Amino acid sequence: MTAQLAVNDKLSLQNILANPKVGLIFLLPGTGETLRVSGEAELLDDRALCESFVERGKPALLVTRVRVTQAYFHCAKAFLRSDLWNPAAWARPMKISFGEEIAEEGGLATSAIGEFDAAVQQRYKTDL
Repeated sequence: MTAQLAVNDKLSLQNILANPKVGLIFLLPGTGETLRVSGEAELLDDRALCESFVERGKPALLVTRVRVTQAYFHCAKAFLRSDLWNPAAWARPMKISFGEEIAEEGGLATSAIGEFDAAVQQRYKTDL
Protein backbone atom coordinates (compact mmCIF):
# COMPACT_ATOMS: atom_id res chain seq x y z
CA MET A 1 0.00 0.00 0.00
CA THR A 2 1.28 3.45 -0.78
CA ALA A 3 1.16 6.45 1.53
CA GLN A 4 -1.68 7.89 -0.55
CA LEU A 5 -5.03 6.14 -0.39
CA ALA A 6 -7.02 5.71 -3.60
CA VAL A 7 -10.44 7.37 -3.87
CA ASN A 8 -12.33 4.07 -3.48
CA ASP A 9 -10.26 3.24 -0.36
CA LYS A 10 -11.26 6.58 1.18
CA LEU A 11 -14.94 5.92 0.47
CA SER A 12 -14.72 2.51 2.18
CA LEU A 13 -13.07 4.04 5.21
CA GLN A 14 -15.74 6.75 5.35
CA ASN A 15 -18.40 4.03 5.25
CA ILE A 16 -16.86 2.38 8.30
CA LEU A 17 -16.76 5.71 10.14
CA ALA A 18 -20.40 6.44 9.27
CA ASN A 19 -21.68 2.95 10.08
CA PRO A 20 -19.29 0.48 11.69
CA LYS A 21 -21.59 -2.52 11.28
CA VAL A 22 -20.00 -4.96 8.81
CA GLY A 23 -20.79 -8.30 7.28
CA LEU A 24 -18.06 -10.48 5.85
CA ILE A 25 -18.23 -13.68 3.88
CA PHE A 26 -15.17 -15.88 3.47
CA LEU A 27 -14.93 -18.08 0.37
CA LEU A 28 -12.49 -20.82 -0.46
CA PRO A 29 -12.38 -21.60 -4.20
CA GLY A 30 -13.86 -24.97 -4.96
CA THR A 31 -15.60 -25.20 -1.58
CA GLY A 32 -19.29 -24.47 -1.32
CA GLU A 33 -19.46 -23.84 2.41
CA THR A 34 -18.70 -20.31 3.55
CA LEU A 35 -17.90 -18.60 6.81
CA ARG A 36 -20.17 -15.63 7.53
CA VAL A 37 -19.14 -13.04 10.08
CA SER A 38 -21.01 -10.02 11.45
CA GLY A 39 -19.60 -7.39 13.73
CA GLU A 40 -18.45 -3.84 14.21
CA ALA A 41 -15.37 -2.43 12.52
CA GLU A 42 -13.03 0.24 13.77
CA LEU A 43 -10.04 1.88 12.13
CA LEU A 44 -6.81 1.87 14.11
CA ASP A 45 -3.67 3.87 13.38
CA ASP A 46 -1.61 2.56 16.29
CA ARG A 47 1.98 2.69 15.03
CA ALA A 48 3.13 -0.59 16.58
CA LEU A 49 0.06 -2.41 15.31
CA CYS A 50 0.45 -0.97 11.78
CA GLU A 51 4.13 -1.94 11.76
CA SER A 52 3.14 -5.55 12.48
CA PHE A 53 1.35 -5.64 9.10
CA VAL A 54 4.09 -5.19 6.51
CA GLU A 55 3.67 -5.76 2.78
CA ARG A 56 6.45 -5.17 0.25
CA GLY A 57 8.54 -3.62 2.98
CA LYS A 58 5.93 -1.01 3.97
CA PRO A 59 3.81 -1.00 7.13
CA ALA A 60 0.05 -0.60 6.98
CA LEU A 61 -1.29 2.94 7.24
CA LEU A 62 -4.42 1.78 9.05
CA VAL A 63 -5.69 -1.48 10.45
CA THR A 64 -9.34 -2.47 10.43
CA ARG A 65 -10.36 -4.43 13.51
CA VAL A 66 -13.65 -6.27 13.48
CA ARG A 67 -15.21 -7.17 16.79
CA VAL A 68 -17.15 -10.29 15.87
CA THR A 69 -20.69 -10.50 17.20
CA GLN A 70 -21.78 -13.48 15.12
CA ALA A 71 -19.91 -16.12 13.10
CA TYR A 72 -21.25 -19.25 11.48
CA PHE A 73 -20.75 -21.59 8.57
CA HIS A 74 -23.29 -21.40 5.78
CA CYS A 75 -24.28 -24.42 3.72
CA ALA A 76 -23.32 -24.81 0.06
CA LYS A 77 -26.83 -24.84 -1.46
CA ALA A 78 -26.59 -21.39 -3.08
CA PHE A 79 -23.17 -22.11 -4.56
CA LEU A 80 -24.25 -25.51 -5.85
CA ARG A 81 -27.32 -23.99 -7.53
CA SER A 82 -25.32 -21.11 -9.01
CA ASP A 83 -22.49 -23.25 -10.46
CA LEU A 84 -20.16 -20.62 -9.02
CA TRP A 85 -17.05 -22.81 -9.28
CA ASN A 86 -17.96 -24.19 -12.75
CA PRO A 87 -16.15 -22.11 -15.42
CA ALA A 88 -18.43 -23.52 -18.15
CA ALA A 89 -21.42 -21.88 -16.44
CA TRP A 90 -19.83 -18.45 -15.98
CA ALA A 91 -21.19 -15.42 -17.80
CA ARG A 92 -18.92 -13.60 -20.18
CA PRO A 93 -16.57 -11.21 -18.38
CA MET A 94 -17.87 -7.68 -18.05
CA LYS A 95 -15.89 -4.51 -17.67
CA ILE A 96 -16.65 -2.38 -14.64
CA SER A 97 -15.72 1.30 -14.58
CA PHE A 98 -14.87 2.41 -11.07
CA GLY A 99 -14.45 5.90 -12.50
CA GLU A 100 -18.06 5.93 -13.70
CA GLU A 101 -19.30 4.63 -10.36
CA ILE A 102 -17.42 7.30 -8.42
CA ALA A 103 -18.44 10.04 -10.88
CA GLU A 104 -22.11 9.06 -10.47
CA GLU A 105 -21.76 9.60 -6.72
CA GLY A 106 -20.23 13.03 -7.34
CA GLY A 107 -16.71 12.11 -6.26
CA LEU A 108 -15.04 12.43 -9.67
CA ALA A 109 -15.34 14.75 -12.65
CA THR A 110 -16.75 13.06 -15.76
CA SER A 111 -13.70 14.19 -17.72
CA ALA A 112 -11.45 12.19 -15.35
CA ILE A 113 -13.20 8.81 -15.73
CA GLY A 114 -10.87 7.44 -18.43
CA GLU A 115 -7.74 8.48 -16.56
CA PHE A 116 -9.07 7.01 -13.31
CA ASP A 117 -9.93 3.66 -14.93
CA ALA A 118 -6.50 3.54 -16.61
CA ALA A 119 -4.89 4.10 -13.21
CA VAL A 120 -6.94 1.24 -11.75
CA GLN A 121 -5.74 -1.09 -14.53
CA GLN A 122 -2.14 -0.02 -13.86
CA ARG A 123 -2.55 -0.69 -10.14
CA TYR A 124 -3.71 -4.22 -10.96
CA LYS A 125 -0.29 -4.73 -12.53
CA THR A 126 1.84 -2.99 -9.91
CA ASP A 127 0.06 -2.96 -6.56
CA LEU A 128 -1.09 -6.53 -5.98
